[in-house]
Amino acid sequence: MSANDSTREYQEDIVSNMIVKQSKHTHYSTSKKERFLQRRLARLYDITKPELCFYAQDPSGYPSNPPEAISTTMKGETFYPQVLRDNVVDQERGLKNKTVEEMLGHPSWRVQCQNCYQSDPDSEISCTCDYQTWAEEQFNFWIGNINIQKSPGKGFCLFARKTIPAHSTIGEYCGELVNSAWRATAKESAYWVSTYCGMPREDKKGGQKLCRVDASKKGSPMRFMSHSCKPNAYLVRGRIGDDRYVVAVKSLEEEIQPGQEITIDYGKGWFKKGEFCLCGHAECRKPPLEDV
Repeated sequence: MSANDSTREYQEDIVSNMIVKQSKHTHYSTSKKERFLQRRLARLYDITKPELCFYAQDPSGYPSNPPEAISTTMKGETFYPQVLRDNVVDQERGLKNKTVEEMLGHPSWRVQCQNCYQSDPDSEISCTCDYQTWAEEQFNFWIGNINIQKSPGKGFCLFARKTIPAHSTIGEYCGELVNSAWRATAKESAYWVSTYCGMPREDKKGGQKLCRVDASKKGSPMRFMSHSCKPNAYLVRGRIGDDRYVVAVKSLEEEIQPGQEITIDYGKGWFKKGEFCLCGHAECRKPPLEDV
């Protein structure tokens, strides 16, 4: 068997496993057209490739041909955000000589597991959830259910390609781990989320301190979520088993319908003086001024 044949067989195994897991996760059969799309996306985001970029999709989920890598401009610099399957440590922003395991690998049992939802350290039922398995399921869920596509006036956003049930995990918010004391510009901080890190204290819930997940240049597709004053998803800090602290994205009380944008609430203090919200919801807290 040639090296190319071996690689192709390996990729086909990945796709087959992905489709099987996807069917179990969503409880419906996959059409021939959908399987073709999933194979195409799996090849585009092949885990054997270094430094993957994100690619634009149409409402049906198909990337353009040739694929269009998504660029971001920040502080005059244009770059292509890279796809992460796990967090990485930014050694230049306050966490020199630290590893992901040191920062996120000592979760407190008082923090709820985002897989089995156990949070009682004295429970007789031991939580045995595995981070790598959970993370792989989230990556597969993205490939099968979510689109990254352009929204008029807002840039690239996250959309549901299939129905996402209420109270379900949509994905993990990944990025570069940064010291919580590190300063950021307003645009950079749009991609920052705080999370537990370090060794847990016995007398406090959560980690010993907080660090930040910066998804501006590297992250998961969750980095493309926009703000809405009436969101359909939210961020939650938690853990997976005794392996890892995580920041999970979950749907709220209602299903997210196909074609619907996936949004979270950035918080009441997000918009500065003179800035307006573009969510377009009837309950928008800071709608644009009407034309006079």
